[in-house]
Amino acid sequence: MVLRVRHDDKVSMLGALARIGRGEGVDLVLKAADVSRLHCRLSERGDMVEVEDLSEMGTEVNGERLLGGHRLTRPPLELKIGPFVLIIDIVVT
Repeated sequence: MVLRVRHDDKVSMLGALARIGRGEGVDLVLKAADVSRLHCRLSERGDMVEVEDLSEMGTEVNGERLLGGHRLTRPPLELKIGPFVLIIDIVVT
């Protein structure tokens, strides 16, 4: 299984574990000042996605702010990271 991320009319296919941020070495780069170098981590957990916020600014998961913790959610889910809105779901390969 892989995570499919849709944002700004783009689709990215990421592994079952994905790091998102503006720094080097992440799986999905989001260039904005209010995105941390390593902002959050996504993990596929069966038919669920675990979102772990690693930033000091927080990540919105389906409209609820997550700050420094993690949340297990059934996809599709909407993440707001800085000015970016991402739609996450799981694709069986």
